[in-house]
Amino acid sequence: MRLVSIMFVLAACGGHPEHIAKDQDQPAPATKSLYERLGGTPGITAVVEEFVTTTGKDPRIEQFFVNADIPRLKKLMVEQICQNTGGPCHYTGKTMKESHATMHVKGVDFRGAAEIVESVIGKDPNWKPEPKTETYAEQLRKVARHAKRSRYLESRGLEMAPGLQFAEGVEYRDGDRVLGHYAAMLAPVMRGGAFLTYHVTYLQDGHKAAVPTPRKILPGPSNRGASVALYPPAETMGVAEGIETAIAAKMIHGMPVWAALNTSLLKSWQPPAVAKCVHIFADNDSHFAGHAAAFELAHRLVLAGLVVHVRIPGEPDTDWNDCLLAGRAAA
Repeated sequence: MRLVSIMFVLAACGGHPEHIAKDQDQPAPATKSLYERLGGTPGITAVVEEFVTTTGKDPRIEQFFVNADIPRLKKLMVEQICQNTGGPCHYTGKTMKESHATMHVKGVDFRGAAEIVESVIGKDPNWKPEPKTETYAEQLRKVARHAKRSRYLESRGLEMAPGLQFAEGVEYRDGDRVLGHYAAMLAPVMRGGAFLTYHVTYLQDGHKAAVPTPRKILPGPSNRGASVALYPPAETMGVAEGIETAIAAKMIHGMPVWAALNTSLLKSWQPPAVAKCVHIFADNDSHFAGHAAAFELAHRLVLAGLVVHVRIPGEPDTDWNDCLLAGRAAA
Protein backbone atom coordinates (compact mmCIF):
# COMPACT_ATOMS: atom_id res chain seq x y z
CA MET A 1 0.00 0.00 0.00
CA ARG A 2 1.43 3.42 -0.98
CA LEU A 3 0.82 7.16 -0.67
CA VAL A 4 0.39 8.12 2.97
CA SER A 5 -0.59 11.61 1.93
CA ILE A 6 -3.45 10.36 -0.22
CA MET A 7 -4.69 7.78 2.25
CA PHE A 8 -4.51 10.09 5.23
CA VAL A 9 -6.21 13.05 3.59
CA LEU A 10 -9.01 11.03 2.05
CA ALA A 11 -9.63 9.03 5.21
CA ALA A 12 -9.90 12.23 7.23
CA CYS A 13 -11.91 14.41 4.85
CA GLY A 14 -15.59 14.38 4.09
CA GLY A 15 -15.60 17.52 1.97
CA HIS A 16 -14.02 20.92 1.76
CA PRO A 17 -12.11 22.17 4.81
CA GLU A 18 -15.16 24.33 5.51
CA HIS A 19 -17.28 21.20 5.45
CA ILE A 20 -15.07 19.54 8.04
CA ALA A 21 -15.36 22.53 10.37
CA LYS A 22 -19.12 22.48 10.04
CA ASP A 23 -19.23 18.80 10.86
CA GLN A 24 -17.21 19.39 14.02
CA ASP A 25 -19.40 22.28 15.16
CA GLN A 26 -22.69 20.63 14.24
CA PRO A 27 -22.43 16.81 14.40
CA ALA A 28 -24.74 14.92 12.08
CA PRO A 29 -27.55 12.97 13.69
CA ALA A 30 -26.47 9.59 15.01
CA THR A 31 -28.69 7.90 12.41
CA LYS A 32 -26.62 9.32 9.53
CA SER A 33 -22.91 8.53 9.53
CA LEU A 34 -20.21 10.30 7.54
CA TYR A 35 -20.05 7.17 5.38
CA GLU A 36 -23.70 7.69 4.43
CA ARG A 37 -23.23 11.41 3.83
CA LEU A 38 -20.37 10.60 1.44
CA GLY A 39 -22.77 8.48 -0.62
CA GLY A 40 -21.76 5.12 0.78
CA THR A 41 -19.32 2.84 -1.05
CA PRO A 42 -20.37 4.06 -4.54
CA GLY A 43 -19.69 7.68 -3.59
CA ILE A 44 -16.32 6.87 -2.02
CA THR A 45 -15.34 4.71 -5.01
CA ALA A 46 -16.14 7.53 -7.44
CA VAL A 47 -13.96 9.98 -5.49
CA VAL A 48 -11.09 7.50 -5.24
CA GLU A 49 -11.25 6.72 -8.97
CA GLU A 50 -10.98 10.37 -9.96
CA PHE A 51 -8.43 11.14 -7.29
CA VAL A 52 -6.02 8.39 -8.31
CA THR A 53 -6.38 9.28 -11.99
CA THR A 54 -5.72 12.97 -11.29
CA THR A 55 -2.87 12.33 -8.87
CA GLY A 56 -1.10 9.97 -11.26
CA LYS A 57 -0.76 12.84 -13.73
CA ASP A 58 0.42 15.45 -11.21
CA PRO A 59 4.18 16.14 -11.53
CA ARG A 60 4.45 16.75 -7.79
CA ILE A 61 3.20 13.27 -6.87
CA GLU A 62 3.39 11.01 -9.94
CA GLN A 63 6.73 9.56 -8.76
CA PHE A 64 4.87 7.55 -6.13
CA PHE A 65 2.86 5.72 -8.81
CA VAL A 66 5.78 4.32 -10.80
CA ASN A 67 5.54 0.78 -9.42
CA ALA A 68 2.08 0.96 -7.83
CA ASP A 69 -0.53 -1.75 -8.32
CA ILE A 70 -3.28 0.75 -9.22
CA PRO A 71 -6.31 -1.57 -8.95
CA ARG A 72 -5.14 -2.77 -5.52
CA LEU A 73 -4.37 0.81 -4.46
CA LYS A 74 -7.91 1.90 -5.29
CA LYS A 75 -9.42 -1.11 -3.52
CA LEU A 76 -7.47 -0.47 -0.32
CA MET A 77 -8.21 3.24 -0.35
CA VAL A 78 -11.94 2.58 -0.64
CA GLU A 79 -11.70 0.04 2.21
CA GLN A 80 -9.88 2.42 4.51
CA ILE A 81 -12.09 5.44 3.87
CA CYS A 82 -15.20 3.30 4.16
CA GLN A 83 -14.03 1.86 7.49
CA ASN A 84 -12.86 5.19 8.93
CA THR A 85 -16.12 6.97 8.10
CA GLY A 86 -18.37 4.40 9.75
CA GLY A 87 -19.05 2.09 6.81
CA PRO A 88 -19.27 -1.72 6.82
CA CYS A 89 -15.84 -2.28 5.22
CA HIS A 90 -12.71 -3.78 6.77
CA TYR A 91 -9.32 -2.40 5.74
CA THR A 92 -6.99 -5.25 4.69
CA GLY A 93 -3.81 -3.31 3.91
CA LYS A 94 -0.67 -2.54 5.89
CA THR A 95 -0.42 0.19 8.50
CA MET A 96 0.46 3.69 7.33
CA LYS A 97 3.92 3.43 8.90
CA GLU A 98 4.66 0.09 7.23
CA SER A 99 3.35 1.18 3.85
CA HIS A 100 5.38 4.37 3.64
CA ALA A 101 8.54 3.55 5.57
CA THR A 102 10.81 3.94 2.52
CA MET A 103 8.84 6.41 0.42
CA HIS A 104 10.25 9.67 1.88
CA VAL A 105 6.96 11.53 1.60
CA LYS A 106 7.50 15.24 2.38
CA GLY A 107 5.25 18.12 3.33
CA VAL A 108 5.07 19.37 -0.23
CA ASP A 109 3.80 15.96 -1.36
CA PHE A 110 1.09 16.05 1.30
CA ARG A 111 0.02 19.57 0.33
CA GLY A 112 -0.20 18.56 -3.32
CA ALA A 113 -2.38 15.58 -2.46
CA ALA A 114 -4.58 17.72 -0.19
CA GLU A 115 -5.16 20.22 -3.01
CA ILE A 116 -6.23 17.43 -5.34
CA VAL A 117 -8.57 15.98 -2.71
CA GLU A 118 -10.28 19.35 -2.40
CA SER A 119 -10.58 19.80 -6.14
CA VAL A 120 -12.01 16.30 -6.62
CA ILE A 121 -14.54 16.47 -3.80
CA GLY A 122 -15.38 20.01 -4.79
CA LYS A 123 -16.84 18.71 -8.05
CA ASP A 124 -19.75 17.11 -6.21
CA PRO A 125 -22.73 19.24 -7.32
CA ASN A 126 -24.82 17.98 -4.39
CA TRP A 127 -22.42 19.16 -1.68
CA LYS A 128 -23.63 22.04 0.44
CA PRO A 129 -22.10 23.42 3.64
CA GLU A 130 -24.16 22.56 6.69
CA PRO A 131 -25.59 25.74 8.23
CA LYS A 132 -24.08 26.71 11.57
CA THR A 133 -26.73 27.52 14.13
CA GLU A 134 -25.98 30.61 16.20
CA THR A 135 -25.87 30.14 19.93
CA TYR A 136 -28.04 32.41 22.04
CA ALA A 137 -24.87 34.13 23.24
CA GLU A 138 -23.92 34.92 19.64
CA GLN A 139 -27.40 36.32 19.05
CA LEU A 140 -27.04 38.53 22.13
CA ARG A 141 -23.82 40.04 20.77
CA LYS A 142 -25.91 41.79 18.11
CA VAL A 143 -27.93 43.70 20.71
CA ALA A 144 -25.49 44.00 23.63
CA ARG A 145 -24.33 47.55 24.38
CA HIS A 146 -21.84 49.25 26.68
CA ALA A 147 -23.22 51.58 29.34
CA LYS A 148 -21.88 54.49 31.36
CA ARG A 149 -23.69 53.54 34.54
CA SER A 150 -25.33 50.51 36.16
CA ARG A 151 -27.70 50.78 39.10
CA TYR A 152 -26.79 47.21 40.03
CA LEU A 153 -23.04 47.93 40.20
CA GLU A 154 -23.64 51.19 42.03
CA SER A 155 -25.68 49.33 44.65
CA ARG A 156 -22.57 47.27 45.31
CA GLY A 157 -20.35 50.34 45.52
CA LEU A 158 -18.69 49.47 42.21
CA GLU A 159 -17.58 51.44 39.18
CA MET A 160 -18.48 50.57 35.60
CA ALA A 161 -15.90 48.23 34.05
CA PRO A 162 -15.31 48.90 30.33
CA GLY A 163 -15.44 45.19 29.48
CA LEU A 164 -19.07 44.80 30.53
CA GLN A 165 -22.12 45.01 28.28
CA PHE A 166 -25.86 45.23 28.90
CA ALA A 167 -29.08 44.22 27.15
CA GLU A 168 -32.83 44.28 27.69
CA GLY A 169 -35.24 41.42 27.25
CA VAL A 170 -32.73 38.61 27.78
CA GLU A 171 -34.31 35.17 28.01
CA TYR A 172 -34.16 33.37 31.31
CA ARG A 173 -34.28 29.65 30.60
CA ASP A 174 -34.86 26.64 32.79
CA GLY A 175 -33.94 23.77 30.49
CA ASP A 176 -36.03 24.19 27.34
CA ARG A 177 -38.52 26.53 29.00
CA VAL A 178 -38.31 30.32 28.84
CA LEU A 179 -39.47 31.58 32.24
CA GLY A 180 -39.20 35.28 31.51
CA HIS A 181 -37.23 38.13 29.96
CA TYR A 182 -35.01 40.42 31.99
CA ALA A 183 -32.50 43.20 31.73
CA ALA A 184 -29.04 41.69 32.07
CA MET A 185 -25.41 42.49 32.66
CA LEU A 186 -23.41 40.60 30.04
CA ALA A 187 -19.77 39.70 30.65
CA PRO A 188 -18.03 38.39 27.50
CA VAL A 189 -16.18 35.17 28.27
CA MET A 190 -13.02 35.27 26.16
CA ARG A 191 -9.95 33.13 25.54
CA GLY A 192 -7.02 34.34 23.47
CA GLY A 193 -9.08 37.30 22.26
CA ALA A 194 -11.85 35.04 20.92
CA PHE A 195 -15.45 35.33 22.13
CA LEU A 196 -16.83 32.10 23.60
CA THR A 197 -20.06 32.99 25.38
CA TYR A 198 -21.57 35.33 27.98
CA HIS A 199 -21.74 35.23 31.73
CA VAL A 200 -25.19 36.72 32.42
CA THR A 201 -26.40 38.46 35.57
CA TYR A 202 -30.18 38.81 35.33
CA LEU A 203 -31.41 42.13 36.75
CA GLN A 204 -34.66 43.58 38.00
CA ASP A 205 -35.12 47.10 39.42
CA GLY A 206 -31.36 47.56 39.82
CA HIS A 207 -30.83 44.30 41.72
CA LYS A 208 -30.34 40.65 40.85
CA ALA A 209 -33.60 39.23 39.50
CA ALA A 210 -35.69 36.95 41.68
CA VAL A 211 -35.01 33.83 39.64
CA PRO A 212 -33.60 30.46 40.77
CA THR A 213 -30.14 31.17 39.31
CA PRO A 214 -29.59 34.89 38.71
CA ARG A 215 -26.11 34.30 37.31
CA LYS A 216 -25.41 31.89 34.48
CA ILE A 217 -22.78 31.10 31.89
CA LEU A 218 -24.65 30.58 28.63
CA PRO A 219 -23.99 27.42 26.58
CA GLY A 220 -21.02 27.65 24.24
CA PRO A 221 -17.59 26.14 23.54
CA SER A 222 -15.38 24.85 26.33
CA ASN A 223 -14.36 27.82 28.48
CA ARG A 224 -11.32 26.25 30.13
CA GLY A 225 -8.64 28.92 30.55
CA ALA A 226 -11.12 31.68 29.68
CA SER A 227 -12.04 34.78 31.66
CA VAL A 228 -13.78 38.15 31.49
CA ALA A 229 -11.40 40.94 30.46
CA LEU A 230 -13.02 43.69 32.52
CA TYR A 231 -10.14 46.13 31.88
CA PRO A 232 -7.33 46.37 29.33
CA PRO A 233 -4.42 44.05 30.23
CA ALA A 234 -1.16 45.31 31.70
CA GLU A 235 2.25 44.05 32.81
CA THR A 236 1.05 44.18 36.41
CA MET A 237 -2.53 43.02 36.71
CA GLY A 238 -4.82 40.82 38.74
CA VAL A 239 -7.37 38.07 38.46
CA ALA A 240 -10.24 37.23 40.81
CA GLU A 241 -13.15 34.82 40.88
CA GLY A 242 -16.31 36.88 40.48
CA ILE A 243 -17.02 39.99 38.45
CA GLU A 244 -17.95 42.15 41.43
CA THR A 245 -14.93 41.11 43.51
CA ALA A 246 -12.64 41.72 40.52
CA ILE A 247 -13.95 45.28 40.06
CA ALA A 248 -13.60 45.89 43.80
CA ALA A 249 -10.01 44.61 43.82
CA LYS A 250 -9.22 46.96 40.94
CA MET A 251 -10.70 49.91 42.82
CA ILE A 252 -8.79 49.06 46.02
CA HIS A 253 -5.41 48.17 44.54
CA GLY A 254 -5.31 50.36 41.44
CA MET A 255 -4.54 47.72 38.81
CA PRO A 256 -6.64 46.07 36.08
CA VAL A 257 -8.27 42.87 37.34
CA TRP A 258 -9.99 40.20 35.24
CA ALA A 259 -12.71 37.82 36.42
CA ALA A 260 -12.30 34.06 36.08
CA LEU A 261 -15.96 33.54 37.21
CA ASN A 262 -15.42 30.49 39.46
CA THR A 263 -12.71 28.45 41.17
CA SER A 264 -12.50 25.88 38.38
CA LEU A 265 -11.83 28.53 35.74
CA LEU A 266 -9.48 30.36 38.10
CA LYS A 267 -7.27 27.26 38.25
CA SER A 268 -7.04 27.09 34.46
CA TRP A 269 -6.80 30.86 33.82
CA GLN A 270 -4.40 31.91 31.07
CA PRO A 271 -2.90 35.40 31.51
CA PRO A 272 -2.50 37.68 28.50
CA ALA A 273 0.95 37.76 26.91
CA VAL A 274 1.67 41.25 28.25
CA ALA A 275 1.34 40.17 31.90
CA LYS A 276 4.59 39.85 33.86
CA CYS A 277 3.34 40.20 37.44
CA VAL A 278 -0.04 38.73 38.46
CA HIS A 279 -1.92 39.38 41.69
CA ILE A 280 -4.46 36.66 42.46
CA PHE A 281 -7.32 38.11 44.50
CA ALA A 282 -8.87 35.06 46.14
CA ASP A 283 -12.08 34.82 48.16
CA ASN A 284 -11.62 33.94 51.83
CA ASP A 285 -13.96 30.94 51.92
CA SER A 286 -14.36 29.03 55.19
CA HIS A 287 -14.06 25.80 53.15
CA PHE A 288 -10.79 27.09 51.55
CA ALA A 289 -11.94 26.52 47.98
CA GLY A 290 -10.80 30.03 47.04
CA HIS A 291 -7.42 29.51 48.69
CA ALA A 292 -6.86 26.17 46.95
CA ALA A 293 -7.73 27.53 43.49
CA ALA A 294 -5.56 30.62 43.99
CA PHE A 295 -2.48 28.70 45.06
CA GLU A 296 -2.90 26.11 42.32
CA LEU A 297 -2.95 28.93 39.76
CA ALA A 298 -0.04 30.67 41.49
CA HIS A 299 2.07 27.52 41.31
CA ARG A 300 1.45 27.14 37.58
CA LEU A 301 2.14 30.79 36.79
CA VAL A 302 5.38 30.83 38.81
CA LEU A 303 6.60 27.79 36.88
CA ALA A 304 5.81 29.72 33.70
CA GLY A 305 8.16 32.50 34.81
CA LEU A 306 5.71 35.12 36.12
CA VAL A 307 5.93 37.04 39.38
CA VAL A 308 2.87 36.08 41.43
CA HIS A 309 1.22 37.38 44.59
CA VAL A 310 -1.78 35.77 46.27
CA ARG A 311 -3.94 38.21 48.19
CA ILE A 312 -6.78 37.10 50.46
CA PRO A 313 -9.15 39.26 52.58
CA GLY A 314 -8.44 39.10 56.29
CA GLU A 315 -11.96 38.25 57.44
CA PRO A 316 -13.35 34.72 56.89
CA ASP A 317 -16.16 34.31 54.38
CA THR A 318 -15.51 37.63 52.67
CA ASP A 319 -14.39 38.74 49.24
CA TRP A 320 -12.89 41.97 47.91
CA ASN A 321 -16.29 43.55 47.33
CA ASP A 322 -16.97 43.06 51.05
CA CYS A 323 -13.63 44.73 51.79
CA LEU A 324 -14.52 47.69 49.58
CA LEU A 325 -17.92 48.15 51.21
CA ALA A 326 -16.45 47.77 54.72
CA GLY A 327 -13.84 50.39 53.95
CA ARG A 328 -16.45 52.82 52.74
CA ALA A 329 -18.64 52.14 55.75
CA ALA A 330 -15.71 52.78 58.07
CA ALA A 331 -14.89 56.00 56.27
